Amino acid sequence: MSEQLRVGVFLGGSSSEREVSLEGGRYVYQRMDRAKFVPLAIFVDSDHRCWQIGEPLLLQNTTTDVEQLLTTGAKRIYYEELPTLIDFAFVVGHGKYLEDGCFQGLLEVLGVPYNGPGVLGAALGADKWVSRRILEGAGLTTPQTKLIIEEEWLEDETGVLDALEQFPGFPLVVKPSREGCSTAITLAKTRDQARDGIAAALVWDRLVLAENALQGIEVTVSVVGNEMKEVLPVSETPRHQGKDYLTLEDKFLPGGAEMITPARLSPEVTASFISDLIAFSSARALS
Repeated sequence: MSEQLRVGVFLGGSSSEREVSLEGGRYVYQRMDRAKFVPLAIFVDSDHRCWQIGEPLLLQNTTTDVEQLLTTGAKRIYYEELPTLIDFAFVVGHGKYLEDGCFQGLLEVLGVPYNGPGVLGAALGADKWVSRRILEGAGLTTPQTKLIIEEEWLEDETGVLDALEQFPGFPLVVKPSREGCSTAITLAKTRDQARDGIAAALVWDRLVLAENALQGIEVTVSVVGNEMKEVLPVSETPRHQGKDYLTLEDKFLPGGAEMITPARLSPEVTASFISDLIAFSSARALS
């Protein structure tokens, strides 16, 4: 290995969140210290094939634009080639197949080290239903949630809607269990809105969550480290799009996204976040 680390920056993918992955991957690639690293932009297309791309494709507006130029402006990379081309994989993955443990498993098999969680952590983090069961088991509070399975919905739509009216009741938030970036989220205040929201969510996942709508602000609290943990400052993501929930534009896209650090919280609330997160992360590490 040379003194400069060869880093493959993986971006794109096939999920509903691929545009965010493209934007994030572009940011990482452009800001990587060339004195320490040799970055290689690797685009993952909608069929999960890898391509080495240069700046002209990296700067395209959308993943669709990139894909249209792959055969003439990019070099196909086969999975087996990755260990010979890169020393480290920086996965800027969002959504299915890049963020949910699938791609992490491929890199494990290939013996390529990578950033972020391992296979199990990625899979659990991408599944809201399972991750909430884990959080509840650790004593953390989560929204009241009902799981809707596609087969049950198709067999008894009326029965599912009847159950929702009782628990958790309207208004409720309906969303796919294994999608992010606000994909197919519906704030349902009526039975008809819930029906439409479930149908929209089932386009992306066979598991749908319906949960009581909570009022408040969204904050992000990151904990880094293994034996010695460091809690990073609490950040707040405000809403700017006139909706009752955070949109994709609020979270990520240029011109709409904003992060306020430190978050506009009292010292007491901030301290409780930090205490709970350290306790939870320590419990997970010990188990």
